[in-house]
Amino acid sequence: EIYVNRDNFAGLFGKTLGIPNIKNLEVSGEITASEEGDSGGIYAGGIIASCGSNSDDGKIENCVNYAKVTSNGINGIAGGIVGNKGSSSKTLTIANCKNYGEIKGKSVAGGIAGQPYNNVKIVNCYNMANVSGGNDSGYSGISGIAGYGFSATKIVNCYNIGNIVGYNQAGGMLGYVYWGEQIVENSYNAGSVSAKIYGGILGGSLISSELLQIKNAYYLKDKIPTGIGHGPKESEANTIPVTLNEIKSQNMVDKLNEYVTKNPSKYGIDLKKWKLGENGYPTFEE
Repeated sequence: EIYVNRDNFAGLFGKTLGIPNIKNLEVSGEITASEEGDSGGIYAGGIIASCGSNSDDGKIENCVNYAKVTSNGINGIAGGIVGNKGSSSKTLTIANCKNYGEIKGKSVAGGIAGQPYNNVKIVNCYNMANVSGGNDSGYSGISGIAGYGFSATKIVNCYNIGNIVGYNQAGGMLGYVYWGEQIVENSYNAGSVSAKIYGGILGGSLISSELLQIKNAYYLKDKIPTGIGHGPKESEANTIPVTLNEIKSQNMVDKLNEYVTKNPSKYGIDLKKWKLGENGYPTFEE
């Protein structure tokens, strides 16, 4: 259990210049980046606040966050596992991680990663907690998995059950994406989403359907009217609205497992099979 309150770079690990290799950690308590100025990004993360200069590829795996994570700055960025991964061309993979702690970011927030700025792969991860924040910036994004992805955010075999409340743009899997290839596959969002621009899978996007690749991405039509708040109609057609009864069914588990059978691994990570959890929602076989 940890209690961290500092101006910036608040987390179990504050800032690493390179992309780390971290595994098998569990965090609880409260983590706050408290600087309220506008002098750049103010980062907070359950495991690591910010990482990612040029170095080797890295991986964060089998980590769990129970801590409340908050970033108060005008450019506040918060994530349940990682606050920010910088612009390095090297890849950060976040695999088999879970978030149960409430996440708040004044600009950007994500249940797993706040700002996976460039080349981040998120596999076999889920968020159970509420995520909120945002401001009127065009780059503001709030999401159950990844808040703001500038380029090459790839989300595979993930799910969100937490409720998402944003100001400008919010989505179940991705809040806002700006550039480069973005992927969401074999994932679902069962949480509610609200913002000026919001969607069950993605809040807002400026990229084309060729770059925004969505497959087997489900959201609750009981709570959200559209899969993508703003973005290409061709990609919207690949989001799948379902009812609560449909998502809490063996048929949904079978659909998710069909993808895993055809794609047993992604990005060097074995994809987990699915089952119905005690709460009735699909979850992973451990």
